[in-house]
Amino acid sequence: GPSHTQEGVWTASEPLIQSAVDGFPVCMFAYGQTGSGKTHTMIGDKENPGLIPRAVDKLFNSKRDLEMNPGLRVSIKVELLEIYNEEVRDLLDSRSGPDGQLIKLKVNSDDTVGNIL
Repeated sequence: GPSHTQEGVWTASEPLIQSAVDGFPVCMFAYGQTGSGKTHTMIGDKENPGLIPRAVDKLFNSKRDLEMNPGLRVSIKVELLEIYNEEVRDLLDSRSGPDGQLIKLKVNSDDTVGNIL
Protein backbone atom coordinates (compact mmCIF):
# COMPACT_ATOMS: atom_id res chain seq x y z
CA GLY A 1 0.00 0.00 0.00
CA PRO A 2 0.94 3.66 0.01
CA SER A 3 3.77 4.68 2.29
CA HIS A 4 4.36 8.17 3.71
CA THR A 5 6.84 9.38 6.28
CA GLN A 6 5.81 11.11 9.49
CA GLU A 7 7.66 14.18 8.23
CA GLY A 8 5.70 14.11 4.98
CA VAL A 9 2.37 13.79 6.78
CA TRP A 10 3.37 16.66 9.10
CA THR A 11 4.38 18.86 6.17
CA ALA A 12 0.96 18.33 4.60
CA SER A 13 -0.87 18.87 7.92
CA GLU A 14 1.10 21.73 9.46
CA PRO A 15 -0.94 24.45 7.70
CA LEU A 16 -4.01 23.24 9.64
CA ILE A 17 -2.18 23.76 12.92
CA GLN A 18 -1.10 27.21 11.74
CA SER A 19 -4.79 27.94 11.10
CA ALA A 20 -5.50 27.02 14.74
CA VAL A 21 -2.69 29.36 15.85
CA ASP A 22 -4.33 32.04 13.69
CA GLY A 23 -7.59 31.57 15.62
CA PHE A 24 -9.59 29.26 13.37
CA PRO A 25 -11.27 26.08 14.62
CA VAL A 26 -9.52 22.98 13.28
CA CYS A 27 -10.45 19.30 13.28
CA MET A 28 -8.07 16.51 12.32
CA PHE A 29 -8.84 12.82 12.32
CA ALA A 30 -7.43 9.50 11.22
CA TYR A 31 -9.78 7.06 9.55
CA GLY A 32 -9.14 3.54 8.31
CA GLN A 33 -9.33 -0.14 8.97
CA THR A 34 -7.64 -1.83 11.92
CA GLY A 35 -3.90 -2.07 11.42
CA SER A 36 -3.70 0.62 8.77
CA GLY A 37 -1.45 2.94 10.80
CA LYS A 38 -3.85 5.50 12.32
CA THR A 39 -2.32 5.37 15.81
CA HIS A 40 1.21 5.51 14.43
CA THR A 41 0.29 8.50 12.25
CA MET A 42 -1.30 10.38 15.14
CA ILE A 43 1.14 9.46 17.94
CA GLY A 44 4.30 8.10 16.31
CA ASP A 45 7.29 7.19 18.47
CA LYS A 46 10.29 8.89 20.07
CA GLU A 47 12.38 8.91 16.89
CA ASN A 48 9.45 9.77 14.60
CA PRO A 49 6.76 11.76 16.41
CA GLY A 50 3.28 11.76 14.92
CA LEU A 51 0.80 14.55 14.32
CA ILE A 52 -0.33 14.97 17.94
CA PRO A 53 3.10 15.63 19.53
CA ARG A 54 4.15 17.82 16.58
CA ALA A 55 0.90 19.81 16.77
CA VAL A 56 1.18 20.25 20.55
CA ASP A 57 4.78 21.46 20.16
CA LYS A 58 3.77 23.96 17.49
CA LEU A 59 0.76 25.20 19.48
CA PHE A 60 2.67 25.77 22.70
CA ASN A 61 5.75 27.22 20.98
CA SER A 62 3.45 29.64 19.15
CA LYS A 63 1.65 30.45 22.41
CA ARG A 64 4.99 31.22 24.08
CA ASP A 65 6.10 33.41 21.16
CA LEU A 66 2.79 35.30 20.98
CA GLU A 67 2.72 35.92 24.73
CA MET A 68 6.04 37.75 24.48
CA ASN A 69 3.84 40.69 23.45
CA PRO A 70 2.97 42.65 26.62
CA GLY A 71 -0.58 42.01 27.79
CA LEU A 72 -1.30 39.27 25.25
CA ARG A 73 -2.55 35.96 26.64
CA VAL A 74 -3.40 32.95 24.49
CA SER A 75 -5.95 30.29 25.42
CA ILE A 76 -5.74 26.78 23.94
CA LYS A 77 -8.64 24.33 24.03
CA VAL A 78 -8.44 20.81 22.64
CA GLU A 79 -10.56 17.69 22.45
CA LEU A 80 -9.30 14.18 21.79
CA LEU A 81 -12.04 11.77 20.83
CA GLU A 82 -11.97 8.18 19.67
CA ILE A 83 -14.74 6.63 17.60
CA TYR A 84 -14.59 2.85 17.57
CA ASN A 85 -17.39 0.38 16.86
CA GLU A 86 -19.84 3.29 16.73
CA GLU A 87 -18.93 4.42 20.27
CA VAL A 88 -17.41 7.83 20.97
CA ARG A 89 -14.93 8.16 23.83
CA ASP A 90 -13.42 11.33 25.29
CA LEU A 91 -9.76 10.45 25.81
CA LEU A 92 -8.99 13.59 27.83
CA ASP A 93 -11.82 13.36 30.37
CA SER A 94 -10.37 13.18 33.89
CA ARG A 95 -12.79 10.33 34.67
CA SER A 96 -11.89 8.42 31.54
CA GLY A 97 -9.44 5.79 32.71
CA PRO A 98 -7.30 3.95 30.16
CA ASP A 99 -10.13 3.42 27.65
CA GLY A 100 -11.65 6.90 27.65
CA GLN A 101 -14.99 8.20 28.92
CA LEU A 102 -17.89 6.87 26.85
CA ILE A 103 -19.98 9.70 25.41
CA LYS A 104 -23.59 9.01 24.57
CA LEU A 105 -24.60 10.72 21.34
CA LYS A 106 -27.89 10.48 19.54
CA VAL A 107 -27.51 10.63 15.77
CA ASN A 108 -30.55 11.90 13.91
CA SER A 109 -31.01 11.87 10.18
CA ASP A 110 -32.89 14.52 8.22
CA ASP A 111 -33.03 14.44 4.43
CA THR A 112 -32.68 18.22 4.17
CA VAL A 113 -29.76 18.55 6.57
CA GLY A 114 -28.02 15.15 6.64
CA ASN A 115 -26.75 13.44 9.75
CA ILE A 116 -26.59 15.58 12.85
CA LEU A 117 -24.85 14.77 16.11
